[in-house]
Amino acid sequence: MALDDQIGILKGKGYIVRDCWVDPQSGLKCLKGHMGDVDIKIGGGGDHLPALDVRIRRVREIIRMRAYECEFDVPKCLSGYIYQYAISRMNTRVPSGGINEHCALTKLTGRKPTLTLDFALAFGDYCSLGVTAVPKDPMAPRGIEAIALYPMADVNGTWKFLNINTGKELTRSRWKKLDMPTSVAKMLSDLDKDKGSVTLREVLHRAKNDMLYDTPNTQDLTTP
Repeated sequence: MALDDQIGILKGKGYIVRDCWVDPQSGLKCLKGHMGDVDIKIGGGGDHLPALDVRIRRVREIIRMRAYECEFDVPKCLSGYIYQYAISRMNTRVPSGGINEHCALTKLTGRKPTLTLDFALAFGDYCSLGVTAVPKDPMAPRGIEAIALYPMADVNGTWKFLNINTGKELTRSRWKKLDMPTSVAKMLSDLDKDKGSVTLREVLHRAKNDMLYDTPNTQDLTTP
């Protein structure tokens, strides 16, 4: 389940999770006593909403801004990726009023965000990725057309990419940023339309349906 995955990520970074506060919902209350050494604490109904609403508004602002800056109209089948990108940007912000505070990325990885690793790309940037194996055909392309999705928040500054020809996700720490051709921008903008790339559209819609979390409606997020 999603909560197990989140706790697993923290433990993998060397953190010891002792307490986990949840809403007083039946689906969460039943976890008490079934999460190993993690004590599930039941909070009051709606206690978290004021602080959470502020963070949600900030995430929406990041999504609107990036969707406006993209060279293509972000289709709904990519909404989950731009949401994850916005979260990664939120994790590089230092809490307001904190003099000696660190951002979430620094607390998780032990390194500070850098321009060359974390801010070299943005969601939707067109890149060329090197192939992992030398193709047998000498005439085959030596680069993979892809768009940047979001950083992986590791010590190497790895990014998640989307192969625009196959719809598969790729993880790379090396890339070459290029100007996006007009044909690629049009193809990405048409993914939610019947005239879009059928293969790529089917792969992306399948990936979106397999996600374990609800993705925001891109049209709602990009409308000022």
